[in-house]
Amino acid sequence: MKQFVYIIISTLVLACAKAPSKELDMEASETIVTLEENAPIVSEEDALKFLITEKIQEHIEKKKLVENHPDFDVNSDTSDLLFSTITNTVKDIKFLEQIKTISDSVRLIKTEVVFNNQADTLLTDTIITKIKTSKIEIEGEQLKTTKITFKSVEE
Repeated sequence: MKQFVYIIISTLVLACAKAPSKELDMEASETIVTLEENAPIVSEEDALKFLITEKIQEHIEKKKLVENHPDFDVNSDTSDLLFSTITNTVKDIKFLEQIKTISDSVRLIKTEVVFNNQADTLLTDTIITKIKTSKIEIEGEQLKTTKITFKSVEE
């Protein structure tokens, strides 16, 4: 009887030694590395255009929300004056000049924004885009934040 118990215990120990959860963790980490290696590389200019488009689209949506629901309170800032015409979407963004570096964390660029209006007409506006970057630490990990603000072109 003792031999039978020893055989069962040794079988359990050997069977549990190769836990499937450890194998899954290894496969998952290899997949993550593979995805990072195959990630497309985006130029800094394309990344900035994407961020600017998203920020302008956010302002357009806030204006539409306030127009449709006047009781909804949205914090107003200077960009509300810039995008006074309600449009559907941002069609294109062009940088008219090279990016001017003011300091390590602040850059300015003259930007032309093409809007697609509700009547399928194109509207253009020229603005100064201020890009402020900073580094923050969250739970021991360094992250880079980017804040984008707009102001009108002073002629």
